[in-house]
Amino acid sequence: MAHGLLVFDQSGKIITINEAARQLLGSGLLQNIKEIEISNPKLHQALYQTPNRETTLLHISDEIRLSITVSEFKKRDILYRIVSIKNIQNELQINELEAWQNLTRVLTHEIVNSMTPISSTVSTVIPLLESERNLSLESRNDLSDAMHIIRRRSDALLRLVQAYRTFTRIPEAHFTTMPVNQVFQHISTLYQSELAEKQITLEIRINPSDLTLHADRELLETVLINLMKNAIEALQNIANPRIIFSATLDERQRPIIRVEDNGVGIIPEAISKIFIPFYSTKPTGSGIGLSLCRKVMSMHRGFIHAESMPTQKTIFTLTFLAQAR
Repeated sequence: MAHGLLVFDQSGKIITINEAARQLLGSGLLQNIKEIEISNPKLHQALYQTPNRETTLLHISDEIRLSITVSEFKKRDILYRIVSIKNIQNELQINELEAWQNLTRVLTHEIVNSMTPISSTVSTVIPLLESERNLSLESRNDLSDAMHIIRRRSDALLRLVQAYRTFTRIPEAHFTTMPVNQVFQHISTLYQSELAEKQITLEIRINPSDLTLHADRELLETVLINLMKNAIEALQNIANPRIIFSATLDERQRPIIRVEDNGVGIIPEAISKIFIPFYSTKPTGSGIGLSLCRKVMSMHRGFIHAESMPTQKTIFTLTFLAQAR
């Protein structure tokens, strides 16, 4: 997104404002900074009180985190403020994910180096132990059970490490233009048997019906598969289970995709944490899936947002801010 530029005098009267600034401030025919005070007092305060030649970071919403930099000058005894405004949310998410990925690479390397010889050694010891005749049957069985437990846990840990490696090795995106309907139908076909077995209704809604998206198809399908799996898990023991895949354009003509279910939902305490790598609300979850979804959406210059009403519904929204070409 382009930098917003705003110039106003000490009374708040706007002298200059470009289109990018209007969009970031969420105002159309803005003539005075004071008009922002009612709708967003924190933004109004940042514009007025950010010290000269300093920067303020302001969290507006899930998709907007503003960097506000101010410079001042005087002309004919009138003080003017020149304000540079930029939405840095996408950059912050990318930096955060890169930090997690770097940490994960180090941890997985060390874990693999430690666990691989353990797993290999146990696999060698088990047959020797089972053939040992100098031990009592009871002792042999106890030791054999212990070795099998160690091997199972070692193998499980190695599988978990492999999932973490997947998070750190997302392939480069290759963008093509595709009908959204084809993508949805592919996901529907993949899960047709499981949905039928669990008596889950899948609804597909696309408006306009010929809506297209410029994206990496494999990565996008990876995101939708993760969201589908989560939705199915959330619908266990739910009466009349339903999943809705919908796609449309928002008020800014940006493509959005929503995945909605009427499952158990996500508690408010967890909703702000679910995209953090390795955080999971499920006992057997790795905490990788939604982190990977957010990484993929950042690669598409977009973002993913979740909202939930526990016991009623959960909606994941994918918003594509700009169509990379």
